[in-house]
Amino acid sequence: MSTTHASSGISLKDYEESDEYNILRQQLTVATTRIFGKEPREFQLRVALALHGGYDVLCVAATNAGKTLSFIMPILLNPKAVIMVISPLKSIMDDHVR
Repeated sequence: MSTTHASSGISLKDYEESDEYNILRQQLTVATTRIFGKEPREFQLRVALALHGGYDVLCVAATNAGKTLSFIMPILLNPKAVIMVISPLKSIMDDHVR
């Protein structure tokens, strides 16, 4: 994840230590658990909250680790937002068949 917000100049570390971050983290955990039936993983929360905070994010994780959910979760905090997730699912499926 990038370490500094492009427009505010606030470091990601400072953002993650803020009261706002902790409140949003709690809200996101409750909403994700209620809607998806399971508590989000630590990396999913960090990715989702960094995106919500306006940071650029590159998430590298194993297949089936829950990367897509990480990018969908911010919409739970802002239902008017538009999120586009591009996933090469077909190519991943083809790779697994081979």
